[in-house]
Amino acid sequence: MPNTLTKRLRSSLTYVGISIGVAALVILLTQNIIFEFAPLQRAELSFIDARFQSRGTNPAIHDSAKVIIVEISQESFKSVPEKWPWPRTYFAKLVRNLKLAGARAVGIDIVFGSGDQREPKNDEDFRKALGETKNVVLAGKMEVAQSSYTILNNSENYGNYYIDSTSNIGFVNTRGDADGVMRRYMPFAVDPARDLRLPTFSPAILNAYYHADKSYTSEILNNGFQYRDQTIPSYDETSFLVNYYGPSGTFRRMKFADIIDDKEFKTVEEINLNAEINTFDDPDIGYLYDGTFKDKIVLVGSTMPEDKDL
Repeated sequence: MPNTLTKRLRSSLTYVGISIGVAALVILLTQNIIFEFAPLQRAELSFIDARFQSRGTNPAIHDSAKVIIVEISQESFKSVPEKWPWPRTYFAKLVRNLKLAGARAVGIDIVFGSGDQREPKNDEDFRKALGETKNVVLAGKMEVAQSSYTILNNSENYGNYYIDSTSNIGFVNTRGDADGVMRRYMPFAVDPARDLRLPTFSPAILNAYYHADKSYTSEILNNGFQYRDQTIPSYDETSFLVNYYGPSGTFRRMKFADIIDDKEFKTVEEINLNAEINTFDDPDIGYLYDGTFKDKIVLVGSTMPEDKDL
């Protein structure tokens, strides 16, 4: 009889021990602390990458036709007469021409830290162009707490010489994962000093596209962020996973120089050949007339490898 009781007691203790162990494991796996454990975090990130590799190009790739990248590249450096940094009149002409060609929103992914180095009047021309077009989002940067994406410190113009109270602003701060790869995106930053939320670059461009208020930000839901009628599943409290469309080159790319090459602008090729080319406003082949930019989102930025503007 004592042996039977001992066996039953051992069996009960074993069952209780297993139950406690399983319960502890479940609790651990459902807490955020698990993702702070480096080996498990790396395994999770590798699993995300593997799923993207397995999926390949996004099946909804036809939607990429809504986005065009105007790239600042070596080809454009060779085509324009002035050296970098370019006169701000180049950017003024760019945004005016894109507006004329029907672009609905333009995001300039450049933080202009200072004014024009050649002529102060070029600054005024660019500011005037921004006021005329009203669909351009300027890039700003600020110091943020990485864990909460709360603004710690910022200048009056968020580091961009051309930002003022009338500007459409989008913050280009990004946060990489532990291995440095960009998998997540923050829809907004919080400015506790001003008691407001400010959109990051992509939502700010959508605000311009939909003619929404420039300070509009997503609503926070239990399981995601809601922008207008679209809910984006959240990854954590401040970010969502980027649903990459595909590899580099998925979006159409066009040369900066080709967009500003109108009848008023002389490219290096035109000067050397003593001939009119005018890729923008030529009546037969110009982008002004062929519908390329009609109702599009246009992103302007550097694709030079040394700039690492990923």
